[in-house]
Amino acid sequence: MSTTSITTPALAARVRRRLARERQLLRHCWPWDPRLAELGRWYLIAAHTHEVIAKRVDLEQLARDLGVLPEGAS
Repeated sequence: MSTTSITTPALAARVRRRLARERQLLRHCWPWDPRLAELGRWYLIAAHTHEVIAKRVDLEQLARDLGVLPEGAS
């Protein structure tokens, strides 16, 4: 069984493209951002209202749930 490695920016791009269909946006906080404690590294917002709809999102798990990360990839 072979495994492939996908970079974080590439994975985030895949997730962003998939979420665009649902009018959601994937955002991230930088390590020095004061909102990091509240929102986590990755979070989701609604595209039109910019309301936070999910905090502390696990990017890899979200990608698997959306079907944009193939089995055996990490």
